[in-house]
Amino acid sequence: MKKQIPLILIGNKVDLERQVDRSEAEDLAKRLGCEYYETSAKTSENVNVVFEKIARSCIENIIP
Repeated sequence: MKKQIPLILIGNKVDLERQVDRSEAEDLAKRLGCEYYETSAKTSENVNVVFEKIARSCIENIIP
């Protein structure tokens, strides 16, 4: 069984003025074959969700 490195594309600082168009980021995630989340460390938006996703992916790759 080949183990994969979990990959999630994260757009941070969504509480500030946007620097990258969301559709552009989603398109990149699609090309990379990963999920895309927007987060904010300042407001905690989606921070726990992303950490949980990464942790679950790691566990799934360890335990067949």
